[in-house]
Amino acid sequence: MAYFKINNTDYSMYVNKLLIDTKHKYTARENAAGNLMVKYITKKRNIQVGIIPLDATALKSLVEELNKGGAQFTKSITFLNPETNALETVTCIIPINSIEYYTVQADKVMTKAFSFTCEEL
Repeated sequence: MAYFKINNTDYSMYVNKLLIDTKHKYTARENAAGNLMVKYITKKRNIQVGIIPLDATALKSLVEELNKGGAQFTKSITFLNPETNALETVTCIIPINSIEYYTVQADKVMTKAFSFTCEEL
């Protein structure tokens, strides 16, 4: 089952963690009577994706997808929403992705497991 895609390319087989943080946005102010008035605006999600150790071929594919678009750095992310248990597509940015090599040898290149965060726009 596909549960994580970037721009309609399925990367579910490389994912070992999918954490969805929901951040509620609101404004608050105190009125003359001293009561706190809160107005709900919207909610935004941060999707943290954990990736298993990858070989050079899989890493190249994922990094190209993360860097695709150049100046247009928004990505279409499809993930399994825990509230509805259905796939949901949102537009995100991926501000930072750090990749650390585990081993670099002539015949085998592997990375350590890593994670990145997709911030919903």
